[in-house]
Amino acid sequence: LRDRQYFRDALVANGVVTLEPVFGRLTGTSVLQIAYPVRTESSALKFILLASFNLRKFAEFHDKRLSGDKEILLVDRKGMVLVARSGEAWTEPDGASIANSDLFRFAATPNREHIHEVTDRNGRTQVWAVARSPSNRDAGLYIMVGLSKDGLVAAANRRLFEDMAMLAVASLLLLAGVWVLATLGLIRHGGLMAAMAVILARGNINARIPAPPRSLPPRGRSWSPRSRHP
Repeated sequence: LRDRQYFRDALVANGVVTLEPVFGRLTGTSVLQIAYPVRTESSALKFILLASFNLRKFAEFHDKRLSGDKEILLVDRKGMVLVARSGEAWTEPDGASIANSDLFRFAATPNREHIHEVTDRNGRTQVWAVARSPSNRDAGLYIMVGLSKDGLVAAANRRLFEDMAMLAVASLLLLAGVWVLATLGLIRHGGLMAAMAVILARGNINARIPAPPRSLPPRGRSWSPRSRHP
């Protein structure tokens, strides 16, 4: 292990965890190696505690949580691909170097934006989100997720269409409710007018149409077409 950087750092570290993303020599699997030196009270090294975090399982877990045609890359600080959960656009295998690519230069640039557009070899535009490992930025691990721009636009248009359709349905229901209430009100007041005409024809010239339902009639002077007057 003496040629591994995380091990060399652990030999001289004191109470500090050292990390490095590498390919395991026995398994060939990409892992995040974690080393913690344990020392005596006089700072003499007793042993180094080692642990490995499986990066492929980490990528597979998040691959299942994301929908659509996407690419997931885990890349070390030198630009070597540790894990590639790829779709149709990405063809670089695990262990390949993308150090000279526009995507890695963007990822490694300090104070960068978090979203970047890249044109793949087929002329299609991909939108990439790039971040360092959030739990420990000293790990030298870049997490990259890419989605087709056409797919993103199509998804946004689909959501817009669904929202507009729901708004149209709600508007129609509202208009239908207003129309029904207005129609019922007109029918009711038309009936009152017809009843009043009948009462007037019988010689009751004091008949009046009552006020609309929102207005309260004067106390003791309510009237309806069914009222009988002498």
